[in-house]
Amino acid sequence: MFDVRDIGIKEKRSWKSIGRSFFSIIFSLLLCIVLVISILISHFLGGNELFKTVKSADGHYVIDFYRWDEGATGTYGIRGELQGALWFKRSIYLEKETNIVSVDWKSNSKVVINGKELELSKGEVFYYEDR
Repeated sequence: MFDVRDIGIKEKRSWKSIGRSFFSIIFSLLLCIVLVISILISHFLGGNELFKTVKSADGHYVIDFYRWDEGATGTYGIRGELQGALWFKRSIYLEKETNIVSVDWKSNSKVVINGKELELSKGEVFYYEDR
């Protein structure tokens, strides 16, 4: 026979306590489902596309460039992320309303991206949002 303790409800003093427990379980499951769906939608429909990876001459710095597009209701642009230790990345470049990237390494830690010079060893970043 079915027992409410089988699904994790230990207290069965009254129907009110059982109802609260069922509500908590169902509400938690719905929140998990909404979270998973929102992550999947942002991943597949977010419009992020890796299109260029550049390395410094000594290979110490690696920058991944992504094109992003928010669709008809948003804007588009380029985002550059510096690869760090393990799986960590740090955003160092953002420019809206452009689709091209020109990268020129001046030294092992100095890079020029679309005419903007960044000293990566000093942690410099460039975010250009308004045109």
